[in-house]
Amino acid sequence: MYKVIWDKEINGVILTDKPTEINNLILPRPVFFEELDLLKFNKFWNCPRTKKPLLWANGRRYYCRGEWVAEAKGGNIFESPQINITENGKDLIIEPINVDLMVRKNQEALRVLENEAMDFVEHTYKSYKRGRNKVNCFAVSFSGGKDSQVVLDIVSRIIPPDEYIVVFTDTDMELPSTYENVEETKAYYQKLYAGLRFETAKGRLPSEKTWRIFGPPSRIHRWCCTVHKTAPYMSLINCMFNGKKQPKILTFEGVRAEESAKRESYTRISKGTKHTNQINAEVIRYWNSAEVFLYTFYRELKINEAYRYGLSRIGCGICPFGSEWSEYIINYKYSEVSSKYLGILKEYVDMIVPEKNKALEYICEGAWKKKPGWGGINSNGTKIDFFSSDQRLEALISNPNENFIEWSRTIGEIYFKKEDDKKYGEIKVRDKIFDFEVIKNKDDKILVKIGKINNDIIFKNKIERILYKATYCIHCGTCEVECPTGALKVSPYVKIDTTLCNHCGNCLYHAEKGCFKAQADKMILGGGKNMANKSGGFTKYKTFGLRREWLFSFLTDPDKWFSTKNLGPIQAYAVIVWLRDADVLKTKENKITRLGHKLKTVFFKNERLSWEIIWINLSHNSSLIKWYISDVDFGNSYSTGELVQLGLNRGFSGSKNTISSGIDALANMLETTPLGNELKLGIIEKRGNTRNIQKLGTDDVHPIAIAYSLYRYAESKNRRDLTISEFYRDEQKEGPYRLFGISKGKLENILRYLQENKNGILKADLIKGLDNIHLREDLNHIDVLELLSEEIYPESLEA
Repeated sequence: MYKVIWDKEINGVILTDKPTEINNLILPRPVFFEELDLLKFNKFWNCPRTKKPLLWANGRRYYCRGEWVAEAKGGNIFESPQINITENGKDLIIEPINVDLMVRKNQEALRVLENEAMDFVEHTYKSYKRGRNKVNCFAVSFSGGKDSQVVLDIVSRIIPPDEYIVVFTDTDMELPSTYENVEETKAYYQKLYAGLRFETAKGRLPSEKTWRIFGPPSRIHRWCCTVHKTAPYMSLINCMFNGKKQPKILTFEGVRAEESAKRESYTRISKGTKHTNQINAEVIRYWNSAEVFLYTFYRELKINEAYRYGLSRIGCGICPFGSEWSEYIINYKYSEVSSKYLGILKEYVDMIVPEKNKALEYICEGAWKKKPGWGGINSNGTKIDFFSSDQRLEALISNPNENFIEWSRTIGEIYFKKEDDKKYGEIKVRDKIFDFEVIKNKDDKILVKIGKINNDIIFKNKIERILYKATYCIHCGTCEVECPTGALKVSPYVKIDTTLCNHCGNCLYHAEKGCFKAQADKMILGGGKNMANKSGGFTKYKTFGLRREWLFSFLTDPDKWFSTKNLGPIQAYAVIVWLRDADVLKTKENKITRLGHKLKTVFFKNERLSWEIIWINLSHNSSLIKWYISDVDFGNSYSTGELVQLGLNRGFSGSKNTISSGIDALANMLETTPLGNELKLGIIEKRGNTRNIQKLGTDDVHPIAIAYSLYRYAESKNRRDLTISEFYRDEQKEGPYRLFGISKGKLENILRYLQENKNGILKADLIKGLDNIHLREDLNHIDVLELLSEEIYPESLEA
């Protein structure tokens, strides 16, 4: 909420609402002697061994009284960073920071923060304590980190201790200092408030076992958070209410917008972000890290020891989102934790990188974090192969973990008979009936046959997910907590209570392929080529669209943008991905392309034309935009939820969250650029908490964009002779009409206009019933843009 300036007099910081000289994208954190000793700063300075902080760090730079005195460069999980002392740092005399005086100087700002947060908690508590919004349970999510410590302090002073619980979710991968902090905090608060309940949620499977079952987690397949955080948390809450109908819970948590772009996109009170029946209230959402640390000093709260060694965030011992900095500190200080998972990681890496030195390099550089999966490495012979047509679906399953028929009860009524090694019967789904056979072969493989599908994509997709679940289920419980009625139990084996099951499908769509283990196993070992399914690129934009102001900022000075961008790290990542998909940035390096240079010129002469060109490029390179263009028809309005369901019904293999992430990014781009309201490719309408996207299309398309789209289309088809009629066929998924919704008559007018261009871009035969288009063989789409943009045609042509 505040910005930060140095207090050079006492080597502290001051919260202010005035402009600052400190880079507020990376706010200063206090530095303690433990960190300085770990990094061997004691070779250069005398570091007093005190509980008080000694210096400040902004990123990897160290400051004393506002002066840059040192920097830590390089380093990784196995190697120490290099310490460089600046001129200001030579002969530096370090004294403990006067924390009490610093707190007094910031007292007014801290009280503003405190009072606002307490008012928020009180208002939220009263709003959800009774009435139509009433919840069954209030909770504080406590992680042992600084943010949740602050939230617990604030909530404990507002809500009576017998009206909420504190839940620590033990991932089984926590640092020793976290367990110590949790126990100390628990003892403190239970002494202060006798009726306060502290609960620990923990997954059903040990973390080392899940690492071996799923393979090490990655940024692409982050199964660990669901298996070891979300599912255990909700399972604990469900058990508190006898495991029947899901209770409605409001969780106060320490999520802050500063931490990531995904978290920045959350609202302060959100429903269903993490779980359907969970409401999340972010008490300190707008605080920055400096404010959090100052508040802990102000309230004398317990600080996790790991912060004293240089960690800025506390989490698991090994995390695919961990930085080289955090990995070094954890592996040095808490090697008893990191070594367990590094050992498993090395076993997996050795299977794909046999050379020892290269295997260590693979780990050291974090290449494992980018792997889509480790499919087949540790499957114990469990696998499934599909054989399907429009009418039938067959699957051959080796060593299945669960029962296909039992899982099938989640989608409808089951009737079957058994004869020797064969079961046959029917699945009744609403008013449709599908026959099935389950045959056990001589080699103990299971052959499942489903008939009468009649190209029913929705049913086929559900059955495929059920087959994956029957094959790979390891009883982790992630799908069980999605069941709203308590009908599903997965331990010790899967059992469906048909009197409670309402066939909602939540247990089928919570993960790609319906099962986290199946998702892990089916991802190709070497590179994950099967990730190129229709929904595979939906998550890469991290819910952020390419916004108008971001494109303007980039095109204003592309060379300086990477060093001066005022964006969070995930926002910046999303922009880069969009620009690459738009052919503005090179794929493997952050350098502007030939097209990007041309667009830079076009943008400041005719901004809307530049967006039309970007839209065309995205239709070829972005699976999200390609799907929206090919599958979502003009003249319709969909809520974002309906678009997610449309994606699921079309047979996408991704989870609801995967597809929802992409839809949010799409809606964000349509809402913030001319693509939405001006070109009418998706007009955003908000009705309460619902966002609708109305796809109307326009005839007002720039002639250059039409010419450009024709050349891109021709290049993809490898032919230069086209017809107008082919763009308006029902089965057509590309071209000017699918891109913009342009009418046939308007397209013909633009073609006549382009035919008169001096460069001979195209010829159009539009007389006597002909509708032929002939493009030049010696030009590509970028050549066309360069030729035509020299003249920059008017915004549009009158019909």
